[in-house]
Amino acid sequence: MGIIQALLTGLATIAGPLVIRALLALGMSFVAYKGIDTLVQWCYAQLQGYLNGLPGEIVAMLGVMNVDRFFEIVFTAYTVRMTMKGLQAGGLLTKISWGHSA
Repeated sequence: MGIIQALLTGLATIAGPLVIRALLALGMSFVAYKGIDTLVQWCYAQLQGYLNGLPGEIVAMLGVMNVDRFFEIVFTAYTVRMTMKGLQAGGLLTKISWGHSA
């Protein structure tokens, strides 16, 4: 029983700070993501409000041209990019490998 208790105490001593550091990094990344997402959603809502203020014919033409989808893609890409920057700055994400081994 003493060996198991010693192993668990040693594991808690080693893993404790690592777990705390990982949780803090995830928490800060989540807060950064939510802040960026809120900002992007606000900008998107403002843009929609401005576009809806245009005459009906122009709004219909923009709808046919899928301008709304364009802005959705741009804002989504911006959100992802800023999230990736936040993860890299926080040290949580250091390298991305797209199918190639390092």
